[in-house]
Amino acid sequence: MVMKIDFKDRKGNNYEIGGSVGEGGACHVKLAVRDDGEELAIKYLKNKNLKNKIWEKGLKEEYNISQIFSKVGKFPSHIIHIYDFLNLGDRNGLLMPYMRRGNLNEKMKESEEYRLSDKKKIAKQITLGIMPLHNNSIVHRDIKPANILFDEKDDIKITDFGLAHNPSFFEWVFKLPAKELFKKIVSKKPKKTLGGTITYMSPQALSGRQPDKKDDVYSTSVLFYELFTGKKLFNIYYNRNSPASEQKSYRRELEKRIENEGINNEEKNNLKKAGLESNTFNCLIAGMRYRKKDRPDMRDLCRVL
Repeated sequence: MVMKIDFKDRKGNNYEIGGSVGEGGACHVKLAVRDDGEELAIKYLKNKNLKNKIWEKGLKEEYNISQIFSKVGKFPSHIIHIYDFLNLGDRNGLLMPYMRRGNLNEKMKESEEYRLSDKKKIAKQITLGIMPLHNNSIVHRDIKPANILFDEKDDIKITDFGLAHNPSFFEWVFKLPAKELFKKIVSKKPKKTLGGTITYMSPQALSGRQPDKKDDVYSTSVLFYELFTGKKLFNIYYNRNSPASEQKSYRRELEKRIENEGINNEEKNNLKKAGLESNTFNCLIAGMRYRKKDRPDMRDLCRVL
């Protein structure tokens, strides 16, 4: 059922909610047309998540993180600006720019048409978007293609900070051993959701350890592998309704990743074929290493792009 609401922002501007412009696991994103014709976007929780206090808190955290940057002067160029936190009656919503050019998932489907320089520009902007977060001790925790949006100039904005600075999301994880965590991940109807997108999460995040900036470095490096090679590092489509045999296969792949030191030779060869300079290649390889201390900082990744 489509929710149709007219609302006002804190400045008294009137808005009308239009069609869908995006959707995640927890939220809808709809077009919000201001009374002067300006098109923005509004993000709000799906009906099934209205009573979920963690998701509600995550929505508020997105706004709070945006406010951190709003108060320090110039807003970072490559982070989505949340304009307002609104009461929509039975739920709250976030008012933000309407990103007309889609997300990186969609762009990578056209990756064969992209030059290496275009891909490096995208990668550079992603690192420039994450660095202000890390400089303010914020870990994004869910870096993935769907959370990289493009504006009308084809510049990127990082979005979806619902897991950032939200330790309550992880309290249940820290108490679980790895095997129990895997059971939770692959259960058909899990009662809990792991903080992040599994195929982009670091081994430590998969093991339920305390997240830090090096987890973002790992996720970003995995994303860059996909961007530059056109291949997913872990090419498994996971559906919690899939047959048990497929779920076991997925679990084995995750367990191997926990134990594996970095990426294998075939994956390295895929990255070499992308035509990257040696320092860029070596830095991306280091970004996907198992031990956090062996990974570069986000600033190092930015420097070689």
